[in-house]
Amino acid sequence: MPGQIIFRSRNTWLVRVYLGYDGSGKRVYENKTVHGNKKDAEGYLNEALRRRDLGGTETAAQRTAINELLDDLLTDYRDQWKDYDWAERKVRLRVRPFFGSIQARKLTTSMVQQFIEKRQKEEAANATINRELAILKRALNLGRRHTPPKISRLPHIPMLEENNVRKGFFEHDEYLRMRQALPEDVRPLLVFAYHTGCRKGEILSLRWDQVDLSERLVRLHPGQRR
Repeated sequence: MPGQIIFRSRNTWLVRVYLGYDGSGKRVYENKTVHGNKKDAEGYLNEALRRRDLGGTETAAQRTAINELLDDLLTDYRDQWKDYDWAERKVRLRVRPFFGSIQARKLTTSMVQQFIEKRQKEEAANATINRELAILKRALNLGRRHTPPKISRLPHIPMLEENNVRKGFFEHDEYLRMRQALPEDVRPLLVFAYHTGCRKGEILSLRWDQVDLSERLVRLHPGQRR
């Protein structure tokens, strides 16, 4: 029973709110004497239950690790028929190794900037880093919208400027339709461009010595980004 209203005397009620068990396994209650009619007592009980449930939600959110949020993100990709393989690779190779063990409540903008600096030292393009940060953002937003919420706040995640950004962009559904409509020998060009942010000239000028299949990594030579 989550709570009780016990009549004591005229216009006096004892309201008991169940809080859980103590270390010895004994039930713990919050007791409050309310003066007024029964509706006043019921109003206090409802508000006390709301505070209790909200407190439990916030306590649980304090423990949520980003690993759990990334798992939920991948489930969402699979359930929504999105590009799961792409998201899984980004999570496994980039996002989870850096952020996974961090509790979501401890994630700061400074940590995100450290990730950006690390990826820039690895010569990742700004567009590629932005896609990885978008994965992290979506995982956090899904956690915030979860019922009950898995996180209690969203840190600011800065995005990088992408050179020569064109107006307009593909929604994912539009990308899937175009991929299906293209001839099979052209599809890899679209897929590579969509998932990396590279332009046609960058992709067509690639050589095999720039491709590391084991690491799923492509390196652009200095001056090749355009």
